[in-house]
Amino acid sequence: MGRIHLLDDAVINKIAAGEVVERPASVVKELVENAIDAGATKIRVSLELGGTKAIVITDNGMGMDHEDLLKSVTRHATSKIQNENDLFEISSMGFRGEALASISAVSKVTISTHPKDSDEGYKLSIVSQNGVDKKDVLPWTGPTGTTVAVNELFYNVPVRLKFLKASSTEYSHCVETYQAIALANPHCSFSLVHNEREIWSYPAVEPSDSPETVFRQRCGQVFGASKVEELIFVEEDSRYGKIKGLVSPPGLEKGSGKFIYTFLNGRLVKDTTLRYGIMRGYHSHLLKGRYPFAVLFIEMDPALVDVNVHPAKTEVRLQYPKEIQNQIALGIREVIRKGAWAGEQVGAFTSQAPSPDAPAFIPPSSSSYRRSETSSPAHMSYNTTSGFSAVSRPSSTFGQSATSSTSSRTMTSFDRNPNASHPERQYGPITDAHGIDQLLGDEFGSEQSHSQEDSKTIPWHDLEYIGAFAKCYLFFSTPDGRMLVLDQHAFHERVLFERLVNDETLLNQVQKMLMPEEIVLTGEQIESLILQKPDLAKRGFSFEQISDTSIEVSALPAILMGKNLDRLFSELAEPESATESTESNATMSRLILATIACHAAVRAGEELGTNELRILMNEAPTVDFYHVCPHGRRVFKWWNKRQIESWFDR
Repeated sequence: MGRIHLLDDAVINKIAAGEVVERPASVVKELVENAIDAGATKIRVSLELGGTKAIVITDNGMGMDHEDLLKSVTRHATSKIQNENDLFEISSMGFRGEALASISAVSKVTISTHPKDSDEGYKLSIVSQNGVDKKDVLPWTGPTGTTVAVNELFYNVPVRLKFLKASSTEYSHCVETYQAIALANPHCSFSLVHNEREIWSYPAVEPSDSPETVFRQRCGQVFGASKVEELIFVEEDSRYGKIKGLVSPPGLEKGSGKFIYTFLNGRLVKDTTLRYGIMRGYHSHLLKGRYPFAVLFIEMDPALVDVNVHPAKTEVRLQYPKEIQNQIALGIREVIRKGAWAGEQVGAFTSQAPSPDAPAFIPPSSSSYRRSETSSPAHMSYNTTSGFSAVSRPSSTFGQSATSSTSSRTMTSFDRNPNASHPERQYGPITDAHGIDQLLGDEFGSEQSHSQEDSKTIPWHDLEYIGAFAKCYLFFSTPDGRMLVLDQHAFHERVLFERLVNDETLLNQVQKMLMPEEIVLTGEQIESLILQKPDLAKRGFSFEQISDTSIEVSALPAILMGKNLDRLFSELAEPESATESTESNATMSRLILATIACHAAVRAGEELGTNELRILMNEAPTVDFYHVCPHGRRVFKWWNKRQIESWFDR
């Protein structure tokens, strides 16, 4: 006798249910999507004990007649597609014909429906016992639309039932699903009832010619109007699709990625390509381990996306994944770099056109650090007779001519010829068109028209230097009585990063080491560095593996000589920065440049002389983004006079 046999319908249905119905939130998702496909504009979700005991979905859609009602609970019965060609142009939320059949296989289901343009309604009750579905159909005189009641989920599948979490946990998952669907359908009104108490109610948003207005209103209903005010609107169109949505500015971060919502043609999807595009857009603007808040809608030709990948329809396959990912990254990066989110008080100021009169500086190693008395920054001393007096002070405005003070500290120029002197060298503003976006390696970079307003939001040439605190924080005042504080390391790091991204030939100065230096790392770090070796070699790094846990470094970019090589190579060897995928080359390049900039920048604890300060501040207007360092740390902070007065109860 053969060992292969056909499964009976009861087992087949439960297997199918296991693919579609994972928990109460899965039921909410499937039934609400069915209601949207039915043309509903008002949807009510009622839960009992987090959906573990009861789930009731009520809508005002088109309803079903007697024939359609009986077919609706049959597997692979659907009104969404007619033939196989329709699978390549799916425009509805559901199409597989498995939702109601799968749900009724593992719960007690009652469907009450009243079709439009009909005086008759019907109520269907289904109970599955011992592999047999018991169906009862009765007349029903309720309002137009459909109500689906799901009771005792997994009552006949005890193995699945015991894997459900506490009712509070299941309720939170239902809320997340409910809110996500509400975000994607602002034209519908939604209400959520839990244990007979209404928790959420989202009225339908009035149509508007402005997508931003619609998005902000619905997001305001879901997350709170005060939070939405801080979000920035992103919109990017191409022949591959349209991208619209709201994203958080740097500084408004989350500890997990649960607040990243991606919708494709109105469908909530959890696609790694789309998610990675968002994270690429925030690269160098978020701290490691932090995530943005994003509600992003992608619209594209249904023929360019395959939604028939997973029974739950949360995964998709894109025909042009790299192009869409690049479009998302560039759209987010562009709105972030405009800097309007930085604060009203910042955007109200403009500066004169930048005209830096000295090259960017790169501090030498601390071992060669020397400074003459005349190069010290301004500070105040106290005399018992006369009180405080200025001992040394640079020019009041950094935009004016350089001070006459000189420094014995060696100033390293960002130039290919280390012996050349270019006091007349003029740096133009750094724009992203040929910098970071070029590293993305896509065709959209040439189409971008990046704003340079960001370089004008701080009146650099009107700043008056007050002094430094803890050899790290630089204090400045403005004519209107405000105070600006800069983190010298974070700011210099951003300046160097922008310079390197704009022109990597600045790394062509390579310094061979007199004696190769051995660096001890973990095996995983060694593997990571080997994968990155071609990229690092292009940037002046030369090293060889000499054992399973060590490398020997023989050459470095000149700007990194004298730096802590153990720490430098440990950061370059971060496992997540190394991958063999060509799609990540741009990310790897930016990570390498960010690490170089971090280690080449002036460190916290290094006291800057007048010349160094002047050169750094003259660099400031040429940088089109300076709000955060390449690793996402804040660069500056404002205080106005009123805030300072409040510190002293004035």
